[in-house]
Amino acid sequence: MRPSAIKIAASILAADFARLSEQVVQAEHCGADRIHVDVMDGHFVPNNPATPAAMLEEILHDVDQVLVMTVNPGLGQQHFLRSTLGKIHRVRQMIEQVNPACDLEVDGGIDEETAPQALAAGANVLVAGTAVFRDPLEWVQP
Repeated sequence: MRPSAIKIAASILAADFARLSEQVVQAEHCGADRIHVDVMDGHFVPNNPATPAAMLEEILHDVDQVLVMTVNPGLGQQHFLRSTLGKIHRVRQMIEQVNPACDLEVDGGIDEETAPQALAAGANVLVAGTAVFRDPLEWVQP
């Protein structure tokens, strides 16, 4: 059973940390379903990974969500890498075959232009930071 609802995960990486509580409440009022917190240690999760979709084969049946990075991780305000659309599509196909209830989340460069592309490729959870906290919020409202 494929998750049907599109979910927005507001990434606090782009929030004003001096007003974090206020900004999280604002994001929730504008339709964010989740608050996304980036945690990278540089070792377990290195900067610029190009993990192939095939790495999921052994674990996909055990997970509730898969994250596909659509930028090189580590910095906010990057542009969406359109080359990741094929990977999103391949991961969605794998999910449908092995674990249809699994969410497929994409993170990086998500905005009003790239969100429909990611959704069309098979994502159902969109992580957005700059588009939520620094740009107009109309595109995330239901």
